[in-house]
Amino acid sequence: MKTSPIADSVPPFLPHPLWRGGHLQTLATLRSGQSPILRPIRHLVPTRDDDTIVLHEDLPTLPDDESRLDIAGPTPSVLLVHGLCGCHRSSYMVRIADRLTRRGIRVFRMDQRGCGAATKLSNQITHAGRSDDCADALDYIASRTDGPLGVAGFSMGGNQVLRMLGHRSEHHSSDLFDRLFAAFVVAPPVDLARCSRHMLTGLRRIYSRYFLKRLLRGLPHVARRHQWVDDLLATAPPKTLWDFDDRLTAPLAGFEDARHYYETCSARRVTRSIRTPTCLVAAIDDPIVPLTCFQGDQAAEFSTSVQQVLVPGGGHLGFVDRRGNCWIDGVAETYFSTQFGVGSISSATGEP
Repeated sequence: MKTSPIADSVPPFLPHPLWRGGHLQTLATLRSGQSPILRPIRHLVPTRDDDTIVLHEDLPTLPDDESRLDIAGPTPSVLLVHGLCGCHRSSYMVRIADRLTRRGIRVFRMDQRGCGAATKLSNQITHAGRSDDCADALDYIASRTDGPLGVAGFSMGGNQVLRMLGHRSEHHSSDLFDRLFAAFVVAPPVDLARCSRHMLTGLRRIYSRYFLKRLLRGLPHVARRHQWVDDLLATAPPKTLWDFDDRLTAPLAGFEDARHYYETCSARRVTRSIRTPTCLVAAIDDPIVPLTCFQGDQAAEFSTSVQQVLVPGGGHLGFVDRRGNCWIDGVAETYFSTQFGVGSISSATGEP
């Protein structure tokens, strides 16, 4: 396990007594929790291939009355990138936006192609390789702000962020990477094929079925424009996440099949090239992203700019601590506050 400064600056993760183990921690993320009141400003952002994504801007708040601030000086900004089947309203997006805005950091929550507010605006579907969309979103933010930038990605969004950082030289020039101070990723599926196969074994099949059900239910209208999609769903719908990616994601996104999609879009291909300071947090008991993605002979190779924080428990985006809060929220707050040098830092246990 790689030791990192962030690991030394936050308390250890102590799981909730009722939510122990990777499966229960993962299921705990489905709980309905408190939803901080955010009043975002919506931005429609064009992508380099003439599609549309949506950003939801949350301005920093005063700690005493929740009123928004108009910051005249160089305020730090952080882009949050959601995972598969997520959107700007996903619980982790809302919670972390709330934590960061209370620290004087401007937040932009992203809706990827065909997701959330972009459901009816996009011409193409999102997928794990849409790292260009992350760069386009950051370019948009950079053009409208003058402070340092950060980016955080969760699950599939984490893979996209790492892929963007690894492909740094391929993105069109701006002051983007000069101003990008920090990246933070949680449970990134850096080896997509390995993660997809992992969900086809044992109890993990439940996650494949869960994602499949949500993907089919929320299939973007742009996919329905193709008659072959309706025919496929009516006659022989996919049975697993791999099958979905093989028969729908790959052809809709221009890949030959699932293997080609996974091989092309896995961040592990470029993680050695990352130069931006990055904190990667994952749980050893994650039932969706196996530890072998980060440790072992076949693990991804990361540059020295990437700090890995691998904790024994937490499941997939779970990390529900003994007080019922999400430990990862405090870690993100601590990391960005430290990198930007802003505000006082509250406890990283997930307490408000």
